[in-house]
Amino acid sequence: MFWRKVEQINPAQADLRLTSETYAAWRQAITVRDDGKPRRRQDDIIITVRSLYLDLHTWAAQEPERWARWVVPCPIPPGELRGLGKRRRRHDERTADRTRRRQPLLPVLAEHVQNRYDHARRLLEQATSTPDGVSFVLDGRTYRRTVTESDRKIARHETPPIKVTDDATGRLIHITTDEETAFWDWASIEVLRHSGIRIEELCELSHLSIRQYQRPSGEVVGLLVIAPSKTDRERVIPMSPELFHVIACLIRRHTRDGQPIPLVSRYDPHDKLWSTPLPFLFQRRIGANRGVIGTNTILNLALSRGGLSIG
Repeated sequence: MFWRKVEQINPAQADLRLTSETYAAWRQAITVRDDGKPRRRQDDIIITVRSLYLDLHTWAAQEPERWARWVVPCPIPPGELRGLGKRRRRHDERTADRTRRRQPLLPVLAEHVQNRYDHARRLLEQATSTPDGVSFVLDGRTYRRTVTESDRKIARHETPPIKVTDDATGRLIHITTDEETAFWDWASIEVLRHSGIRIEELCELSHLSIRQYQRPSGEVVGLLVIAPSKTDRERVIPMSPELFHVIACLIRRHTRDGQPIPLVSRYDPHDKLWSTPLPFLFQRRIGANRGVIGTNTILNLALSRGGLSIG
């Protein structure tokens, strides 16, 4: 958003010292997104670029031999951020209004991903027990177990994916992949709506986040510990039966082969750091590797494939 556009405006730009003409052209360029729509959150970009210039001044005072050569006057005038508080309030109002308008769609989305996951799971179970070339009926549709030549080659080294052909359309369905996708759609949305946590906090959940508390009456309450993030404070959420059910499904999915939840590292795109290996709950295998599901993936899981557009 900054240097790439600066180079587009002035390919000969050699350092951070921008002329007033180059800055004006860059400022105009960021008012429009790449898809041609007006950009609303311009202030975030301005603040980030301004922080870069001011940080360089601070770093140069501490390590002049490394940073002094980059220190130049900040091209952003102080008046550029005038009215920032008012614009942020307008943004918060639009966000709250969007939430109010879309809140009634949440039960529709939850029902959609639940039905989709139930269908994919039952289809996988029935296809797994059906021989190659044999047809079966599920929910009024006829499917035929299909083993391709590539599946036979894979079977020499590992378990091949399960595939079926929809007799009505002739479409080959990779049901193993579909069931995997449908599960993560369902698990993500259910944990988010029953816990109220943010997507980043969802991705940071691990087996260590699950605790229990025994009340004086002897009743045991499941607790979900949310690691410090935006508020820099740890939170503890008592788990409802619905939330406990989803968490239990996540654990069973990872331990169904009798092994503990694998330890993997998660990359934090904000801190630009890799975590220590932890038994993250929202991890999956992609090819030969395992990794934690990213925040953008969670954001677009059901929204892009579920047929619902809620924002």
